[in-house]
Amino acid sequence: MKKIIIVIISAILLVSPANALSGADFELSLDLRGGSATSFGTDFDATFCIGSVPFIGTGSEFDITLFTGAICDVTSPTTSVVLSPKPAHSLSNLSFIVNCFDTNSKCSTTVVITPVGVCSIDHFIENMCEIEQNIMCDDNNYAYSVTSYDLIGNTEIKLGTFEVKKKDGCNCISSDECYGGVCVGMSYCANLIPPEIDFDFTGSGDSFEIPLGKTKILLIKLKNPLDIPDSIELSIYGNPIEIKYWSYFEGQKYESRTKNIVHLEPLSEISVPLNVLGGKAGEYMLRVEAKSLTNSQKASKDLQVAIFYTDKDGHSTNTPGLGVVGLIVLILVAALIRSKEKND
Repeated sequence: MKKIIIVIISAILLVSPANALSGADFELSLDLRGGSATSFGTDFDATFCIGSVPFIGTGSEFDITLFTGAICDVTSPTTSVVLSPKPAHSLSNLSFIVNCFDTNSKCSTTVVITPVGVCSIDHFIENMCEIEQNIMCDDNNYAYSVTSYDLIGNTEIKLGTFEVKKKDGCNCISSDECYGGVCVGMSYCANLIPPEIDFDFTGSGDSFEIPLGKTKILLIKLKNPLDIPDSIELSIYGNPIEIKYWSYFEGQKYESRTKNIVHLEPLSEISVPLNVLGGKAGEYMLRVEAKSLTNSQKASKDLQVAIFYTDKDGHSTNTPGLGVVGLIVLILVAALIRSKEKND
């Protein structure tokens, strides 16, 4: 009887892929193409497939039971992997998006393994997981593996690599080490982005209006767009040039009046007050230039300045005219210019 059962099993398995055969007293190894038995026992458990239907046999007499409502899935899931960002910068999160499809049964889970961390995806909930790349200043290539499982346990494994570059502020020798910028002076990584500059003032239109002989405060809005601290040098220019010398930064009325260095933390911004004197009625162009002392990038902003005179009847005009204060200022400015020319 046992010989007949063994022959039947072998004949069935000649045309059927086997999933598992095991038991305490029985072990059967099969070539899926040949179906040959290698060892026998008295008690055994066996599970195998005929077509798409799973069967199980139990005991020495091998009773075959059909499991209805199930499928016999021997096909691995199909996946696609998208990794971002590429390259990544040090201290960034690596995002793995895995789209999984399975013909016979649903995708179950995906496990992502990298040298810097592990994450997993439950495909019933999501298709993405993140790994924190927490090395401060890293320049390296890493291998990763993505293993996806279906509900039956079939797997697909995909291998790949990802690149990590140094973020701004990290020490470097070559720009190839840096994520988004260059290696400044073979010293540190910095992005080649200039400071951001704008004006903030009250008034009508785009013109900054000042009564003749009065001083008004113009706010310079300054932002550091870098991921590292920066010192930004502000410089004042004018056309005609007089407007330059009628302008001075707060607290710098007499010395280095047209230059100022501002220290800003990463991605921070500040408003810097600039005093502008209405020395002589007329139209002027005031320019403020901002230069990063980290990466030497510059940005500038122009502003139309209208200095107007109001007569005793309340009528305003920007026809050239000189107030008493303006006259004194012009005399002082002329003296300063002559003194500077002599020193040069």
